[in-house]
Amino acid sequence: YWGGIFGYKGLDELKQRIQPYMIRRSVAEVIPQLPPKIVSEIPFELSLCEITLYDKIKKELLFEIAQHELSKVENVITLQNTLVKMVRLKQLTCSMELLSENKTSTKLEVLKELLIDILGEQKAIIFTQFSTMADIMERELSNYKPIKITGEIGRRQELLDKFNTDPSTKVLIMTAAGQYGLNIQAASIVIHYDNEWSLAKIHQREGRAHRIGQQRPVLVYHLIANKTIDSYIKKVIYKKQELADNLIGGTPTTLAE
Repeated sequence: YWGGIFGYKGLDELKQRIQPYMIRRSVAEVIPQLPPKIVSEIPFELSLCEITLYDKIKKELLFEIAQHELSKVENVITLQNTLVKMVRLKQLTCSMELLSENKTSTKLEVLKELLIDILGEQKAIIFTQFSTMADIMERELSNYKPIKITGEIGRRQELLDKFNTDPSTKVLIMTAAGQYGLNIQAASIVIHYDNEWSLAKIHQREGRAHRIGQQRPVLVYHLIANKTIDSYIKKVIYKKQELADNLIGGTPTTLAE
């Protein structure tokens, strides 16, 4: 992957300048009755066929980058094609079905095993960026009677009420359409099937369950395919969190230490 920020200048001066204009308090200080949030990572290796296709797309991506100085690209299509390949890498870590007729998905199998281990009497929210992946999970997790909320679903509150009140409905699958404004205290498990690049969006996901009215500790899981774009996004998020900590004080825990 190209580019990257390797360090910052003047952070101490910037921190001094913004400090008089900020009041920063942690969630624990403002809402001490909130239960704890426990964050874990579930790392895994892709299968051979997944790795083979992943490496092929990655080589094409790196070749395109090597051919151009991206900061000076005049043809927008060139840059768009490069970014599309990065999305393809992310989709591949989710399921080969997003790119082909092959239904191989190591991550989906890891998710199934995780749900067997942790679900019990609890309910889980599973987040993905891809609506097609939400459709696949709805099909593959049918034994949990999942409810799916995406941007295409209009009766959101009706579905949410069913999830909150029906004991047999254990899993809620959502895209970004469900990241904001919903109270889902019936769930005490949040699973990031794939991660956002944005720290704030990840916090919004977790905030659907970790909020006032939640009675249980909230368990948060990140599914991370080793040596892939999943790992790279994790690294970017860590750097963002570190920068925020240095400038404005502690931020909510995002990934496991």
